[in-house]
Amino acid sequence: MRFFTIWIFALLTFSAQVFAEDNLQEMVDKNCGACHLTGQVSKEKLERMSAPPMWGIAKKIKTYIQGEQKQINFMVNFVLNPEPKKMLFPQETIKRFGYMPSQKEAISKVDLQAISKYLLTKHY
Repeated sequence: MRFFTIWIFALLTFSAQVFAEDNLQEMVDKNCGACHLTGQVSKEKLERMSAPPMWGIAKKIKTYIQGEQKQINFMVNFVLNPEPKKMLFPQETIKRFGYMPSQKEAISKVDLQAISKYLLTKHY
């Protein structure tokens, strides 16, 4: 009986984690996917992309900023308070896409922290 209880607990924990990750991916697609390339690449997504792809952003942040919490904090701060001096991309990228507008009115800080952690530690 004890083994069965442990097995059920493990299954429920795994199911909750999978659900949470699916929910986070939906949040990424909804909040970020209008401009950034997320998920599977398609011709349609490439044509409407008006900002660097999410995998490229995650890679830049991981390259230039050390420590998971610092990376998350950087992403949250940049999305809410974007400034040219914070840009990690070269001038060619800025010329192509311009600067990101603040998302203060579009997303809560709590949701943005969850999305940032997901993108930086789980997805890319």
